[in-house]
Amino acid sequence: MSSIKKGRLGRALSLSRLGARMALGQGRRMLSSDPLQVHRQLALTLAAELGELKGLPMKIGQLLSYMEGVVPDEYRAAYQEVLAELRTHSEPMAWEVAAKVFEQELGAPPAQLLDSIDQSPIASASIGQVYRATHDGEPVCVKIQYPDIGEATLSDLQNLDGVIALMRTLMPNVDTRQVIDDFRARLQEECDYLQEADYQTRFARIYHDDPELLVPEVLQPLCSRRVLTTRRIDGTDFDTFARNASQAQRDRAGAALFRFAFGSLLQHGLFHADPHPGNLLLDCGPRGKLCMLDYGCVQPIDEPARRDIAVLLRTAMDGGQLLQPALRAMGVTQLDEASAAATVPILDKALEPLVAAQPYRFTRDYALDITRAVIDAKLKLGARYLTRRGRFVVERQGVMFVVRNLFGLASILGTLRAEGDFRGMAQRMLDEPGLRDAAPA
Repeated sequence: MSSIKKGRLGRALSLSRLGARMALGQGRRMLSSDPLQVHRQLALTLAAELGELKGLPMKIGQLLSYMEGVVPDEYRAAYQEVLAELRTHSEPMAWEVAAKVFEQELGAPPAQLLDSIDQSPIASASIGQVYRATHDGEPVCVKIQYPDIGEATLSDLQNLDGVIALMRTLMPNVDTRQVIDDFRARLQEECDYLQEADYQTRFARIYHDDPELLVPEVLQPLCSRRVLTTRRIDGTDFDTFARNASQAQRDRAGAALFRFAFGSLLQHGLFHADPHPGNLLLDCGPRGKLCMLDYGCVQPIDEPARRDIAVLLRTAMDGGQLLQPALRAMGVTQLDEASAAATVPILDKALEPLVAAQPYRFTRDYALDITRAVIDAKLKLGARYLTRRGRFVVERQGVMFVVRNLFGLASILGTLRAEGDFRGMAQRMLDEPGLRDAAPA
């Protein structure tokens, strides 16, 4: 592939045609004697079209590939098997195009600044693609951005109605407007690799000596707005690990992922907001560490919000009433009685891993139950969504972004069937200085 479609009209037409094909396919499914095969063909169509468009549409496919409850359960395997390729592999950009971007950004061709580089990418994702290379005798990864992805992203943001229509066809149970708002807030930031390098460096410092977690070091001299170079980490991809790992390995990985997500948030005010399986490497190095990749989507959390989240978690573990602490943590300034009543079951389910008897085991059913709780709340409220302005006014958008991404984390932990003392882990985080005596402001 030498370029991606970047114009607003061209991308709008592609989205419209894809939406029509998916809707037609859904109709064929109802008449087919083999609906599973129809769904598999729809998944193949999605993978090809979204992989070619890159950017925001491709992120939709990544979401479909691992989130529980977004497609009918009986067809889940067909979609996840096919769309899993979108997490790391899609139609690649031609090497000549990537090499030109590298030279434009760093002032010299790859052959001058690197010992070597493999011209076939090891990963082709929504914003750029990654190459194996060596620098000063050390293995590195070089991520190079698609040359037109910034313009294509802007076109997608101008075509939101078309993107939302496609998502509603694919994921009728998901609050598509809110998901798009999340993506819109982050996509343009993801196009700035210098910001990503800064966040990754901060995470690498935090977990430098951690016995279970690993963050690749950033090579700052080989980074720019469209090129990011890091130390290369070898490990096992998530799907392979989930198929073959022992229960003890699953439990260790699940505990590390839980601690990474909540520890960085509570103790350091940073949340890795793109926890999909393609960003995980497992069983890394002789100590079998978990490595988190891709820091293009990081949500900072300020001190007052961290303290309010700590109060919510502590209230849950102490068996208290959750609604008011949750509303305070999210910065909710307006909530009617019906929305409040619909919110409580979601809170109960979301915080179950900290409240239930320990050790607690995550399951696919748990992740599905969270999705069902949200759907049930919407049904009780009729056509009005929980988060629609006027019913549920949220001032802390960053915290809401964290809450919604925890659904994805639950899907990953459910796939691992990870078991552990998650309550104990959370308690140790809350006992850290600064959070130990956290109380509502």
